[in-house]
Amino acid sequence: MNTSITESKPNIGNKISSILITQSQAADSKVYQDLSTRFKIKIDFRPFIEIQAVDARDFRKQKINIAEYTAIVFTSKHAVDHFYRLCAEMKVEINPDWKYFCISKSTSDYLQKYVQVRKRKVFTGQKTALDLIEIFKKHKTEKYLFPCSNIRTPEIPDYFEKK
Repeated sequence: MNTSITESKPNIGNKISSILITQSQAADSKVYQDLSTRFKIKIDFRPFIEIQAVDARDFRKQKINIAEYTAIVFTSKHAVDHFYRLCAEMKVEINPDWKYFCISKSTSDYLQKYVQVRKRKVFTGQKTALDLIEIFKKHKTEKYLFPCSNIRTPEIPDYFEKK
């Protein structure tokens, strides 16, 4: 069997004049400024996804009592921010016995901004919702609250519905 591999050479004739970054501009964007001046390119920051928080009045219409839950599932830093903002607006007392299930290490580290993290109450997945599902199986008696976007992957809600 004879196979051949051909190499494709980049077209050097096309010069890049601008770069679009699909997120808001970071406060520390020195790296991007250095790239812009070094290569004489224009860098635009435009967030394509806008996250809008649910206000307390709309949340109350859902008739969810946060104090009834024993575990909170966080899949992003935005979820952490909006959950604690909502708790503050509604004057819900943070239960020291809540268990927190975070999708990644960065989310669990960010959670420290709001609560004092102890090893026995924060559970962290590797990077996907499937990692958390394995952890949920060990904590069957908990009552979970899952603050999330209306656009999400269905693994966690499907698992909760089945169980």
